[in-house]
This record gives sequence, structure tokens and C-alpha cells, in this order.
Amino acid sequence: MAVTLSTCVKVKKTLVPKDAIVVVKDMSESKKDEILAQISDYKNKYDDFYGWIYVTGTSISLPLAQSKDNEYYLRRDFNKIYNMNGTSFIDYTNTRYPNEEPNLVVYGHNLENEKQFSTLFNLKNKSAIKQSKIYLFYKDKIYIYKPFSGYVANVKFNYIQTRFREDEFETLLSQILKNSETKSDILPTKEDNIITLSTCTNENKNERFVINGVLNETR
Repeated sequence: MAVTLSTCVKVKKTLVPKDAIVVVKDMSESKKDEILAQISDYKNKYDDFYGWIYVTGTSISLPLAQSKDNEYYLRRDFNKIYNMNGTSFIDYTNTRYPNEEPNLVVYGHNLENEKQFSTLFNLKNKSAIKQSKIYLFYKDKIYIYKPFSGYVANVKFNYIQTRFREDEFETLLSQILKNSETKSDILPTKEDNIITLSTCTNENKNERFVINGVLNETR
């Protein structure tokens, strides 16, 4: 089922040109400690807390929820109270550990003031996507993904598929690479685990901006 995120706020983007040379800083030890402290707090307060996502080269540092469907947190906060901005969340079908999921899907709104996934668009820059890392804090481990693809997808493209038969995962990877507007030097294979970050473009209700990363390290 496609997640619509249909009422995102219209935001004007000021982006670094795609070919500009940028420097992306890695996650510092102090930032990691800060996130771990926040995780401890969220674990104690919220039963739907899944984990934390941190993406270098963007301002994304967010707690993630997971519910029994992909609609609940579109317009609710962690207190399960209506909130227009909703909460970033993991696809409800991703029920296994990240290193056991062929495609782990994360949704976040494209909001004003660099909130949620609005700065994901920074990875349209060619040098930024090559340097960036996606850190997923889940239970007692950190799963580190390297972005390999960025593109605008029509909702008819099932890039959020999480369960696969036979050659379907290879087919998905092939289609992702074909769609890529911004690429790194990474070519994932059917043996890999990927992460999919999805947000509205706020230009067409049937389009999403997508970043895919491949699992590179677990700590």
C-alpha cells in the first residue's frame, strides 16, 4: 500500500547545486551519546518507539515510530494525539531486524524549517550522497547504510515493497538504479539489505523523493 503523505506543507527549496563540491561531516561521538540518551528516554515513554535515524549531510536526527499500519502516524505524534505534522515512521511490514530486511522503508514528511525529511533533498548533490551515511539505531545496535541512489518516484512504482519472491528483489534494485538521478559508486546486489527513505516532493501529489542506501556496517 502506498503511503500518500498527501497534505504536506508546500515548501520552497534552496538546494546546493548538484555538481557543487561539499564536505559532509560524519557523526561525532558526542552526537552519538546525545542520541543514545534520547533513545533511552523515548523507550521509557512510548510503546510504539522503534528506533532513531540520523543522516549525515542533512539535519535529519529523528525518533521513529512503528504501528500496525502505515496511516496511524501520518497525523499523530508519539503521544498518539492528532498533529498535522505527524511522526516519521517505519513501514508496518518491516517486522524483522534491519539486517534481515531486504528493504527497510522509512517515511517522513517534507515540512518547513528543516523538520523531519525536508533536508533529505540535500542528497541530490553528487558529492553529498557519496559522503553521506544513514545511521539507524535499533535496539542495542547501530546499522550504518551508505546511500547509493536518489530519485523522484511516481507512487505507481512499488519502491516500498518489503517482501519478495524469487527475482523480485533483483528487479527492484535494477529499477531503482535505472531511476536514479543522483548516484554513488555503490552497486547493491540481491545479497544486500537496503533502506528506503521516502518523502513528498510537495510538487506533485503522486510523486515522492526517495533515497536508497545499502547496509554497510553494524556496530
